[in-house]
Amino acid sequence: MVEESDETVFWLELFQECRPDEMNKLTRFYDEALEILKVMAVIRKNLKSK
Repeated sequence: MVEESDETVFWLELFQECRPDEMNKLTRFYDEALEILKVMAVIRKNLKSK
Protein backbone atom coordinates (compact mmCIF):
# COMPACT_ATOMS: atom_id res chain seq x y z
CA MET A 1 0.00 0.00 0.00
CA VAL A 2 2.94 2.33 0.60
CA GLU A 3 4.06 1.88 -3.00
CA GLU A 4 0.62 2.73 -4.36
CA SER A 5 0.35 5.82 -2.17
CA ASP A 6 3.82 6.92 -3.21
CA GLU A 7 2.93 6.42 -6.86
CA THR A 8 -0.20 8.54 -6.45
CA VAL A 9 1.87 11.35 -4.96
CA PHE A 10 4.36 10.97 -7.82
CA TRP A 11 1.65 11.34 -10.49
CA LEU A 12 0.11 14.34 -8.76
CA GLU A 13 3.54 16.00 -8.55
CA LEU A 14 4.16 15.23 -12.23
CA PHE A 15 0.78 16.72 -13.10
CA GLN A 16 1.70 19.81 -11.09
CA GLU A 17 4.91 20.23 -13.10
CA CYS A 18 3.08 19.85 -16.40
CA ARG A 19 -0.03 21.87 -15.55
CA PRO A 20 0.67 24.10 -12.53
CA ASP A 21 -2.34 26.27 -13.35
CA GLU A 22 -4.64 23.26 -12.83
CA MET A 23 -3.09 22.01 -9.59
CA ASN A 24 -5.30 24.16 -7.38
CA LYS A 25 -8.16 21.82 -8.35
CA LEU A 26 -6.20 18.84 -7.03
CA THR A 27 -4.68 20.31 -3.88
CA ARG A 28 -7.12 18.47 -1.62
CA PHE A 29 -6.31 15.14 -3.27
CA TYR A 30 -2.58 15.83 -3.07
CA ASP A 31 -2.82 16.63 0.64
CA GLU A 32 -4.86 13.48 1.29
CA ALA A 33 -2.45 11.35 -0.73
CA LEU A 34 0.46 12.63 1.37
CA GLU A 35 -1.42 11.87 4.59
CA ILE A 36 -2.25 8.35 3.41
CA LEU A 37 1.39 7.81 2.44
CA LYS A 38 2.55 8.91 5.89
CA VAL A 39 0.03 6.67 7.66
CA MET A 40 0.91 3.65 5.52
CA ALA A 41 4.63 4.20 6.11
CA VAL A 42 4.09 4.25 9.88
CA ILE A 43 1.95 1.11 9.74
CA ARG A 44 4.59 -0.69 7.68
CA LYS A 45 7.35 0.41 10.07
CA ASN A 46 5.37 -0.77 13.09
CA LEU A 47 4.60 -4.13 11.50
CA LYS A 48 8.25 -4.71 10.60
CA SER A 49 9.36 -3.98 14.15
CA LYS A 50 7.13 -6.73 15.59
